[in-house]
Amino acid sequence: MQLLSEGSLNFAPTYRYEVGSQEIKPSKSNPPSYCDRVFFVPNEKVFGLSEYRSEPKVCFSDHIPICADFNLYPEQAVQNSEQEKLSEQKKYFELQRFMTTRSDEIQRKLTKKKTATESEIKEDNNEDAQSSSSQELDD
Repeated sequence: MQLLSEGSLNFAPTYRYEVGSQEIKPSKSNPPSYCDRVFFVPNEKVFGLSEYRSEPKVCFSDHIPICADFNLYPEQAVQNSEQEKLSEQKKYFELQRFMTTRSDEIQRKLTKKKTATESEIKEDNNEDAQSSSSQELDD
């Protein structure tokens, strides 16, 4: 299970404002709070959080919008991806080499058996021919 992360809350609560203003709407049952959040799965190899803030000048509802800015590290991500790809290719070629070697061994064994079998058949045929010719002479 991957845990989610969030930047530091270095800004005022973003909920329960007067619509269209920067004034907090007083309410005993609904106090100011941080309803709007940006969560992410941390991955320092690919990106890093650079800023987490609210945008109090943008006031279209009773929520103040928030933003999270990230620095992306595409070279690192591409490099990691290429390393993983090379690792997978290496595994594939090692498996292919193993299978080829194994296939060659099996082929050699089968060839030896086939050659041995052919020799045995020739010997049997020669023996049959000799015994039939000796029987003809006896007759």
